[in-house]
Order: sequence, then C-alpha cells, then structure tokens
Amino acid sequence: MAKRALRIAATADFHYGKHSRGTLHEAFAEISSNADIMLLCGDLTDYGLPEEAEALVADIRAAVNIPMLAVLAITTSNRDNQNWFARFLMMQGQRA
Repeated sequence: MAKRALRIAATADFHYGKHSRGTLHEAFAEISSNADIMLLCGDLTDYGLPEEAEALVADIRAAVNIPMLAVLAITTSNRDNQNWFARFLMMQGQRA
C-alpha cells in the first residue's frame, strides 16, 4: 500500500476584523477540500478583540472540516485576549 503524503495548509496573518465575516469562506472551503490539516499562524485578528475572533471562528466553522492548529501572535499577545481567544477556539473544537 502506497503511503500518501500529509497535506498541510499553512496560513498566516488573516488580520480578521469585525467586518471581515465571509471574506475567506471560499478559501477556507478550498483548504478543507485539499489539505489534511490547517495551520493558523500569526496575526489572526486585527486587535485580538472577541468580536474579531468570533467572526473568524464562525467562518472557519462554516467551511473547514479538517483538524486545525492555531499559533497566536502579536494581535493576541495581550494575556487576557490570548486566554479568551484560546478558550474560544477550544470551545469550537479547535486547538490553540
């Protein structure tokens, strides 16, 4: 049986804002169709605000059905925002 390579979609710096909802839906759907795992790296939101994270996670949940790993960066580096963002992703069934 031939081994199949693990397909990793590495993404970074979405800078999702309060009004970004829906902007990456097609890209997320394509990634979900063509990769085995999705890495979310860097500045995922503009300011690390809860409403920005909610918009991003809602779009991800609507289009992505593969495992994901998030690496939080500068916009989520504030400890309160980082903890909230990580908890929110985990509540949605993701890893942060």
